Amino acid sequence: MTVRSAGLTIAVIAVLALSACASANGGSAGATPASSSAKIELALSETCTEATSATCVLINGESLVTPPDFTDAGVKDAAVDESNGQSLVHVTFTGEGSTVLSTLTTQAVAAGSTARLVMKAGEKIIGAPVVLAAIESGEVSIIVSPGENAADLVDAILGH
Repeated sequence: MTVRSAGLTIAVIAVLALSACASANGGSAGATPASSSAKIELALSETCTEATSATCVLINGESLVTPPDFTDAGVKDAAVDESNGQSLVHVTFTGEGSTVLSTLTTQAVAAGSTARLVMKAGEKIIGAPVVLAAIESGEVSIIVSPGENAADLVDAILGH
């Protein structure tokens, strides 16, 4: 079985420098208000070879074990940043969403170099990055590949 995503490149970054981009009210500049269904679904996976398992699928060009289930990580807000010629989506998780993100990124780091954090918005896998450090800030930035629409990703995350 092969699953191909539309090619979003994901960079999961503990966002420490984003505070300079935040508005005075604590939200991201230009953020769209989140609905109660605003979330990114997260799951841990690991690399595999397609020949070794029927559950091995292709996600963003890499063979990964299909996660059996995902955990909802609630999102407080998400906003597009088109600065420096690169489209980014900045995501701020809710308190509970931050806990889910921190727990799964801690587990991914402990699992080693073959572990991936699979991220899904709506019905679409949006990436499966390698996690180099646990993310405890409750914020991530997603790099959007050329040809992809960052506003569509924000809408999917926010449940619009």
